[in-house]
Amino acid sequence: MAPAYLRHLIRAGLPHPAETLTAPAAMVAIRDGNLNGIENRSSPQEAATASTAFREEVFRVFSRAGAVMTGFEGDLAMFALGSPQERQAMKKMKNARPYETDTDPAVRAVELVLEIVNTIKDGAIPQAKFWHFAIDAGVCCFSWSPAAGVSASGRTVVSARLFSNLCNRYKTRILVSGRVAATLEGPPADGLKRLGVLVDDESGEREEFYALEDIALEEGMQG
Repeated sequence: MAPAYLRHLIRAGLPHPAETLTAPAAMVAIRDGNLNGIENRSSPQEAATASTAFREEVFRVFSRAGAVMTGFEGDLAMFALGSPQERQAMKKMKNARPYETDTDPAVRAVELVLEIVNTIKDGAIPQAKFWHFAIDAGVCCFSWSPAAGVSASGRTVVSARLFSNLCNRYKTRILVSGRVAATLEGPPADGLKRLGVLVDDESGEREEFYALEDIALEEGMQG
């Protein structure tokens, strides 16, 4: 978590690290489409430098909005909006926007990602021009361990990770689940474009997914 949020969480003393809690949350999976190419073309030292830069920059951008990093591996970073840790810290913060409905985390995740995309266009976050985003929302289970920090579990986490693999295939920067798409109103909803459906082989359950912006990636953005 960002230091400002972590300080309030420590002062509150809740949730206790040993607690495993559930909460409606939005999971954002971010992939850096440039990292795999760097690992293939460059030395291990250069790849490590690029991976560290990605982790530090994506953490800086998302944590300042209250998001909690729940996982990082290679070109993938996972963040949660609406976690119990964030909700507790916000109770002690001035000018915070508490989550009032179960759909709030999804809406806020979309707002944050669109804000990042706008800064990419302005050149404010140069590295982010290679980032792809996938968002899903639902009830997640959150736990903490000394080795991994905060971890999130549940179908929402798995779906966000899976959807992040489809961004490059469909040449879209932002991909959202049908659950997230259903929460959107106004201009963001106008930009939705249905891309396809994922079908679970065992249950037969279907999950629609959408592009949030109808803009194909430029050649330089593709990973």
